[in-house]
Amino acid sequence: MLKNILILFLIVYTALNASAFEDKNAIQFAYGPSTHSLNLNSDAFSASQEFKQGQGLQINYSRFTEDGFLKTEIAYRELNNKYLTSTTLMPSEINVKNQEAEISLLATAAVIDQHKFFRIGLGYAFSKQTADQTKPNVLVVNNEVQVLELKAKYDLYKANDLVINIGIGLGLPFRYTEYAVQSGVNIKSTELNANIDIQYYVSTHWSLLAKVQYTSAVTLADGLGSRGTVNSTEKKQTFFLPIGFSYDF
Repeated sequence: MLKNILILFLIVYTALNASAFEDKNAIQFAYGPSTHSLNLNSDAFSASQEFKQGQGLQINYSRFTEDGFLKTEIAYRELNNKYLTSTTLMPSEINVKNQEAEISLLATAAVIDQHKFFRIGLGYAFSKQTADQTKPNVLVVNNEVQVLELKAKYDLYKANDLVINIGIGLGLPFRYTEYAVQSGVNIKSTELNANIDIQYYVSTHWSLLAKVQYTSAVTLADGLGSRGTVNSTEKKQTFFLPIGFSYDF
């Protein structure tokens, strides 16, 4: 499914930029540690995950119009984390994989000091979560989520060979699907993310890259769920700290 989504993103991207012959492109690859926490509260049972270890990778492709007004971004992120579960659940250690593909289009809202861009835009993300199932209650649900995102990014610092970019995003899931077990009915979810990208150019085209990413998500469900919950609230927080490289062309 994720491969099909990425192919669709590339098709849409090509169509949006078919007339731009002088655009600037960048490819980024980053890998590093991640941490994740989950707290599940309900009228029936409550539990939390104790984080053990995690790592992930992220691949980005971005394209700027020659004047810098429009920026198109395509990103893929995959995180793999291990957790120790509550003493009342089995197995005592579980594995959780999170995959996300995203496309976004940002337009320049303001230019500060002639070279610092403040951009706002929209994004679409498709994410998938798979996990070992615990018993007698299910702590982590396998699911797929489609999200519309409101985004803003700003070039905080640009001087010499150093570039620092910050961004925030508000995710509004419009399709949430659970598999195997259910949390309940009337499921509502919101997401908030923030990131810092630091690039240091070692040549005209190549730069070293460090990222700091934070994501917080809250999911509410009414009624009795087959995972063992009643009127549940699930809160997730993720920190991802990868390093890598970027190539501009």
